[in-house]
Amino acid sequence: MDENTRQKSPVEEIADSAKEYVNLKMDEYKLRGVEGLSTLFNTVLFIIIAAIVAGVALQMLGLAAGYAIGEATGSTALGFTIMGAIFIVVVLVLYLFRKRLFVNQLIRIFIKLFFDDGQK
Repeated sequence: MDENTRQKSPVEEIADSAKEYVNLKMDEYKLRGVEGLSTLFNTVLFIIIAAIVAGVALQMLGLAAGYAIGEATGSTALGFTIMGAIFIVVVLVLYLFRKRLFVNQLIRIFIKLFFDDGQK
């Protein structure tokens, strides 16, 4: 009797079904991993580009405000000093609230990316 034509016992059929199920589950997890990583990469890339653009815009606005304050006070150096102080205060505030503003938000984003089953 040929190997392909002989009937399988119920135990062999269950074993084959179990192997197929495990292989399908592995493929599903691989696809979920690829989807999660591609979404993560897309999000990180967007954040980097947005941060660069926002940084350039903030720099231009800071220069413009420095010149405007300098004209109002009669001293360009004083205008830039005031803008520098404003930026230092903003950085300190961001540092003090970094956990609430950044860390917790990043955790929520990662949880949503990796544990959201496509349910909206």
